[in-house]
Amino acid sequence: MQGATGDFLLIRGTNSDGSPIAPRVTVAVQPERDAEGWPFVAFTGHRETIERWGRVNWLNKSRQWRDEFDFRGARDVEKPRGQWNELICICENDHITAQLNGVIVNEAHGVFPRRGKILLQCEGSEIYFRRVALEPMARR
Repeated sequence: MQGATGDFLLIRGTNSDGSPIAPRVTVAVQPERDAEGWPFVAFTGHRETIERWGRVNWLNKSRQWRDEFDFRGARDVEKPRGQWNELICICENDHITAQLNGVIVNEAHGVFPRRGKILLQCEGSEIYFRRVALEPMARR
């Protein structure tokens, strides 16, 4: 969704045996919440764990964000309509970092589950992918 690229959404799922999976992340959060009560990432400071379902808004997501065509917040890092964005998600053990067009926009620790299927989606909106690449992490 325009203006929301970089948000982390916790989506409940099921294991292969049908048992429920309750996803969980721990994030440093800003004191302010969005209209639905979900936090904005802060990168440092007070940490909060979100479990089962929810959202972690990217760092500078507009506080007036609306799900409407071509929405642009004052501090968005998405490219103008018609240009491709580059979103890099680095997943290492239980840590995820999201980088949009060269800017780190979200980060979570204590991620559960740490492995499984990858879901590329846009919650109820049209989305296009030009190129998707999966690369292994360099061994340290």
